Amino acid sequence: GNVAFEKDSGGRVLVGFTDLSSTLEDAGGNDLLQISNGSGGFVWTDSDFFGTATVDLSTSIPGVASIGGTFQLDINASSSAQSETIEVADVGSVVIDLPAGPYLRVAGIGASLTLELGAINQTISGDVTFERQDTSEGRVVSVGFTNISTSFENPNTSTLLLSITNGSGAFVFDDTGVAGVVENVDITTGPALAGKFSLSGAFGLELNTRPDAVDTSVTVLQADDSSTSINIDVPAGDYLRVAGSGASIGITVSGFTQSVTADFAIEQFTDIVSGNRQLKIGVSNASATFSAGTLGLTLSGGSGAFLVTDAGIAGSAAVTTVMPTGLPSSITVNATNLKLEFNNTGADVAETEISTSLDPGSTTTIEFVGDYYHNYLAVRGSAEIIVGPAGSP
Repeated sequence: GNVAFEKDSGGRVLVGFTDLSSTLEDAGGNDLLQISNGSGGFVWTDSDFFGTATVDLSTSIPGVASIGGTFQLDINASSSAQSETIEVADVGSVVIDLPAGPYLRVAGIGASLTLELGAINQTISGDVTFERQDTSEGRVVSVGFTNISTSFENPNTSTLLLSITNGSGAFVFDDTGVAGVVENVDITTGPALAGKFSLSGAFGLELNTRPDAVDTSVTVLQADDSSTSINIDVPAGDYLRVAGSGASIGITVSGFTQSVTADFAIEQFTDIVSGNRQLKIGVSNASATFSAGTLGLTLSGGSGAFLVTDAGIAGSAAVTTVMPTGLPSSITVNATNLKLEFNNTGADVAETEISTSLDPGSTTTIEFVGDYYHNYLAVRGSAEIIVGPAGSP
């Protein structure tokens, strides 16, 4: 870039930059983040170097389509906080307000990161800070994320399926892609799905565009100047998903809401027949209780998948254990091929094979055809009912 040096009244060197450019690289010299069009001012003394500049950001790493927003390059080589306003040639007044260092970071408020996930481009917005650091994965660019906002929607009909907000976390860039987690996000279903299903519990956002699993920890300096250590432990990509462990989904069919507790992984995909964007929900460790008067039936050990469209939700989960209540102790029930099945879309659901990142090696078939199954909730299949002597265990 263009640089101008001058001394202030205290004998310090003031450095004015225009057209500043730089890169953040990994240990192999690969450019992970490109900085350009910078303009700002810095202070240079015998022991310190600090200052700030407005910059543009871009990257060419796989899986990232673009980075948008207004960014600021902050450098503080000292262990002290810095707060002052300087006048530098070709730039003018530069306000420096930096926490204690040492660090080099690029920060943006209300910035955006657009990811390439197969045929789907997903934009995540929030407050971000980029830093270069060495981890167990090698040298990476870490990204601290707060106040995130993104959504899953069907662009063909402009229907919002799921909104994801808040939370904080970290991503890591290397020359193979980006991986990361955002914890404690808030999720809500779109207006078109109100009264169809709801989600509750602790959810997080997980992503990995890299071909390999990632397990590393990074310390990120967030936009509010606080630092935190975040563990990123995600399986091999390519995906972006909302994940919840021991969370609950409430499924409403004909005015009755059935709650299912499980581990969930929610992802987007494009239906190859209709071209519509839909959601697939991987399900494991599912449990649910059905009751009628004094009789009850508790299902557990369930696994399968759910499908979300503009019209509602349908799904199937095989269960391994059935526990009846309210029956005589002489009667026991063993699940041999039982499934929890439901459809509240009000329409047929054509045969759909679903594989999710929760269990990539298996698929679940969802199909409901005929008026009877348009608003449907049942446990069906085969089970073994054993009647023993009265009072037997």
